[in-house]
This record gives sequence, structure tokens and C-alpha cells, in this order.
Amino acid sequence: MITFGKKLSYRPLLVSLFAGLVAGFTIFIIFNNWISCLIGLGIFIVFFFIYYLNSVTVLFQYWEADQNDLRYSDLTNSKHRIFVMFFPFKNKLTAIDKKDIATIKVIGYFNNDSIPLAVPYTLYLGVLTPSLLMAKNPLALKITTTSGQNYTLDFSRDYAYNKKLTIQKLDQVIRNFDDGKIKIENQSNLNLR
Repeated sequence: MITFGKKLSYRPLLVSLFAGLVAGFTIFIIFNNWISCLIGLGIFIVFFFIYYLNSVTVLFQYWEADQNDLRYSDLTNSKHRIFVMFFPFKNKLTAIDKKDIATIKVIGYFNNDSIPLAVPYTLYLGVLTPSLLMAKNPLALKITTTSGQNYTLDFSRDYAYNKKLTIQKLDQVIRNFDDGKIKIENQSNLNLR
């Protein structure tokens, strides 16, 4: 089995709780007031329901491929996304059967891995660089089924962290699905197969 991306974990919940507790506790120590609980709750809401709810689809895109099908984590529905952010172990993978796939398109520009900035790189920016690359240059397989449904399986995260391994895994996925029945279109600048 070949895997891409990162599975959703407790990270959004734990980071949001930590930020809310630290902010609330700090304000409580300074002002010794119950308002600190509301501020801590507000910080939790901002982190969890604004930042992570919107960015979890970029940070935690996970999919896997084997000889028979592709399975992916579907986080498009916001209600489902909130539920699995609280209970990530309940996130079931959706399967796309190989016999239902009509076309596979490789999309993205693989040599565009620079981030033009006017400021020098710092440790903070270094930590964010993979996320910035994923958002700036999305790389994906666009799957079209025989019934006309479209799926986009992103592999930007893997490419941002390890280009060579990602290309090897992607080439293996393409070879597994290249049986003459599925049309493979390479709309990227990458030489596969």
C-alpha cells in the first residue's frame, strides 16, 4: 500500500486547548478576574473553529493506493470535519474502486518550489515553509470516474517534505493503474512512467 499526506490527529484540538488554557491562565494571574475564562474560550474558538477548521483540508489530506482501489479522507463537509476534529479515530476512508476510474490526471508544476519573499528566512518561516509550499503550489491527482464524479487527491505535503520519494511513490501508483482501461493524462511538467 502506498500512502500520501497525513492523517487527521488530535493536534487541532490539543493546540487549541493549550492556547486557550495558556491565554486564560495568564490573564487570570494578571487580573484575577473571571473574564479570563471567556478570553481563554475565545482563543480556543479562534484556533479550533476558525484557523483549524479552514486549514485542516490542507494540513491533513490523506490518501492511499493499492492494486484495487484508492482510499481517501473526505473532509469536504464542514459538519463532518468538526466531528472528526474532536474524534479523529472516527474518520473513515472513502474508497474509489479501480474499475470505476475512467481517467487519472497528474496536475501541478513540480519545479516551482520557491517562495519569493522580501524578508530573510527565520526559524518560524522555516517551520511554515512546507505549509506555504502546499498552499502556493498544489500538486494532485484528479480522478474522474465512469459516472462522471471528480476527486482530487493531493500529494503536495509529501512533495514539500521529500520530492524524490514522492515522485517514486507517484510513479508506482500510476504504474499500478495503467492497465489500458484507465486514461492517464500528465498535465504537469513531471516525466512519469
